[in-house]
Amino acid sequence: MDIRSQKYMIALAESGSLSAAAKELGISQPALSTWLSQLEEEVGSPLVIRSHRNLSLTPAGNLYLKSARKMVLLRDAMFRDIQELSQNAPKVIRIGGTPNGGARSFARIYSMMKDLMPSVRLQFTECYNEEMMDLILKGKIDLGIGSAAELVDSAITCYEPRDREHILLIPEGYPGYYDPSSVRKDDSFPTADFSLLSGVPFIMPSPEMSYYTALKRYFESIHFQPNVIFSSANVSVIYDMIAGGNGIGVLPETMFSPLGRCAPYSLNPKLTGISGIFYLRSRQLSDAEKLILERDRSAWR
Repeated sequence: MDIRSQKYMIALAESGSLSAAAKELGISQPALSTWLSQLEEEVGSPLVIRSHRNLSLTPAGNLYLKSARKMVLLRDAMFRDIQELSQNAPKVIRIGGTPNGGARSFARIYSMMKDLMPSVRLQFTECYNEEMMDLILKGKIDLGIGSAAELVDSAITCYEPRDREHILLIPEGYPGYYDPSSVRKDDSFPTADFSLLSGVPFIMPSPEMSYYTALKRYFESIHFQPNVIFSSANVSVIYDMIAGGNGIGVLPETMFSPLGRCAPYSLNPKLTGISGIFYLRSRQLSDAEKLILERDRSAWR
């Protein structure tokens, strides 16, 4: 299957310039420019808008890119299926996930697959959620373990997503603190009043985190300017900073512990997201991948 044109278009879109794409593909820039002109003539429409600094895709170019990625994925899947006809060829599932929950889930999945499907080899790519979604779209990973504020690309789906609330945690000694020892995870939390927290030190998630943008929008909507003294892409680090009395912060509800001396509050409106295993909606799942999805769901029941 000749997918040269499709690979060229993907490289062009991802690099943003003819020179960078040509370097990545190992061909000359004039050759790539000639290919592009011939392709535009063939399809009967401009595919890119050229400028001195970079290029952008036209609507026709975006449509071609979307189809090109599908064709590359189909070609790769076909070759994997052919290779798996050999009994000696290992079946490989590429999984991406966050350094926190994603890595822990992968370890659990790895142990399970080693026992149930020892012929399947698992590969793990550590990545944050935004990068994970991009790797799924580009066909560089098969499954992604993580979370998202929302699914912004209809090409990606999440298998039986789990709703996840993000809550405010206030450590002892700060305005609004109360003894959380009698609070259970299924209890309703009181609503946070940010008017009492102006100027209080705030531990902020960094932009790599899936809920960073949603949290910024929330603060803008209530006209609250957090006094950020520290930020991190690691929820465990954020929690430890809060529990250590360094400031308040917003974290997934799963980080709350009644023994942690941090009082939980819900936001109003609640800030929620989804978590689970993500993959391309058009993907034909293998038996091994279906087993991973089912076992992941069972683990969270």
